[in-house]
Amino acid sequence: MLAIIAPEPAPWIARALAEHDGPVWIFAPWDLSLEARWLPASLRAKVQRFVAPARDRSHVHGVLGWPLALAASRLWERGRTDRQLAARFAFRAAVDALASRYLPREATALLAPSGAARQSFAEALSRPRAVERTLIQDVPVLPALHADLERAAQLHPESVFLRRYRATHETVARQRAEWQLATTVRARGAYAAESLRTWGCACAITEPAPLARPAPLPVQPAAVRTILLAGLAAARNGTHEALSLLDALPNVTLLVRRAEGSEPRALFDHPRVRESTQRERSALDGVDLVVAPGLCEGYSPEVSLAIERGVPLVATRRARGACVVDEGWDELVARV
Repeated sequence: MLAIIAPEPAPWIARALAEHDGPVWIFAPWDLSLEARWLPASLRAKVQRFVAPARDRSHVHGVLGWPLALAASRLWERGRTDRQLAARFAFRAAVDALASRYLPREATALLAPSGAARQSFAEALSRPRAVERTLIQDVPVLPALHADLERAAQLHPESVFLRRYRATHETVARQRAEWQLATTVRARGAYAAESLRTWGCACAITEPAPLARPAPLPVQPAAVRTILLAGLAAARNGTHEALSLLDALPNVTLLVRRAEGSEPRALFDHPRVRESTQRERSALDGVDLVVAPGLCEGYSPEVSLAIERGVPLVATRRARGACVVDEGWDELVARV
């Protein structure tokens, strides 16, 4: 039996189900599949995200009242990134603690994401029957993230949000312990895999097959009129570096997605910077170049979309996710 610990809705859950033929137990305390059956179609669509994926021979274990706890947390978070991250790790630890108590004796394989695996992996390891323990590294490698944030804060000391959040020592220690207890760790990309090895993960590390374009697409500065900054307009995603591009390319308009934590102020005061539209972000309509000069591990959807659509892309190692990009793009960003 495959056991899956799912502290929150995520695409990897359905993929794990598709890869497995036998019985599956899913611990998803947020699951509203029973409640959704009694809702009218208009309301059912609104809660569909909180219906755990399932198929034949799968059993979903929910927790009564868990969605109310999530709703209360949202009120406390008030959209603040630091509070959202703190709450996310706290909920994951709580899910791990509960799942370790309910883990089926029939389980022969266990999948759990970072922050929600330590106690469950320890429980699986203590059993006489061997249990394969796969960690889904779906959040950044925290020691590497902290190092990158410190480096970025030194480069841009005026950026408040680069110093706003650091995971607690307990959360970092939990992540390290999970690496030691896991049989395999699934990284999200090459930079994550490299960081795992650098920071002491000694178990097997796998990463997704990289996306790659058939042939390099040259960036011709004279032909570029519209540039899209991948991800939110945050300093960790390279807003300062993107702003420097406007000095180097005087005829270019920069498209950004503003959110809580966006900085620097000079970016939004610039006459050639405007808010990107949903269509520009989702289809890259009218976009000549996507830039991802991220200073920390990141997985902005515009990066893989640029690869898919054949739109020229400039990306750093940290921001390219699972993509293979053309030689020299990191150096291009560094020069700018």
